[in-house]
Amino acid sequence: MTSRWGCPGVEVVCRTRGWAWKAYGAYYAEAAPSATLFTAKAVNEVPAATENEYDGLGRVTAAKSLKFGDEQWRTTMQYGGDRATVIPPKGGTATTTVTDARGRTTELGSGAGLGDRFGHAAWRAGVVMTVSNSTGVSRPSEACLRRR
Repeated sequence: MTSRWGCPGVEVVCRTRGWAWKAYGAYYAEAAPSATLFTAKAVNEVPAATENEYDGLGRVTAAKSLKFGDEQWRTTMQYGGDRATVIPPKGGTATTTVTDARGRTTELGSGAGLGDRFGHAAWRAGVVMTVSNSTGVSRPSEACLRRR
């Protein structure tokens, strides 16, 4: 009789550049405990896995959720100059983040257009202090209120 042993945590498979290509969720190994490392031989042997696709700069362009090797859904990321857009599976809301030359978020948006805009002059010590929406209405940011 073979016992079922749970594998704690996850298993991550990396490409040659060290980018996480596949990550397996916890799964049961059909083997007795031993000093030898057990790894899944194929993605269709585990109930839950994530598989990433990358562009030439090492940025994730797609994150696929797999169930026994079959794609269930995917989240797509698009990059263009100063902005990054995350397109979730059906039913989710796409979000776009615009950053300045220092990598600070200057605009956040969801749906069809950008919503909240952060003014460049509103930054202090790396924290955004004011937020203004697309209609120009300005308010203190949550980080600013916490500092008071």
